[in-house]
Amino acid sequence: MVRLKHVWPILLALMVAPRCFAQEPKADPQITVDVDVTCEVVAPAQCKGGAGFHIAADGTLRTGPQGQTIGQLTSGDLSSLKTAAERLLKAPATGACLARPILPGVSETIKVSNGSSSLELHGVGGKLDPRCGRPGSSAYDFFRLADEMMRRYS
Repeated sequence: MVRLKHVWPILLALMVAPRCFAQEPKADPQITVDVDVTCEVVAPAQCKGGAGFHIAADGTLRTGPQGQTIGQLTSGDLSSLKTAAERLLKAPATGACLARPILPGVSETIKVSNGSSSLELHGVGGKLDPRCGRPGSSAYDFFRLADEMMRRYS
């Protein structure tokens, strides 16, 4: 026969253990994306992203120097963007992606941040500079996706 006084410490330990070892759920990373485009040879109205384009963590879209709100990403687009950004920011660093314009006066810079780290990618016309990432790389995929969203939503 088991004595009750020996069972209580075991029951208490079993009740407390899940609380001690439970992991907090991970917070959704606060991904933000900024797209800056320069196109000196094109009229400003035809320069997509020329006024700046910002995607906030909640999918709010802003443009212009005052950051006026212009819309909201769909939940599917926001999910795709976050997944691509997380993949990019977790990828092993391959060195800095430095701005080296291929065409004078024409460039595209996309900066992604998750609150604790950030990365800047450079290219032109929606195409990542090959020195920053090859087709199929997380950098290439993210650059293409962010540029596509900038062009579609602005």
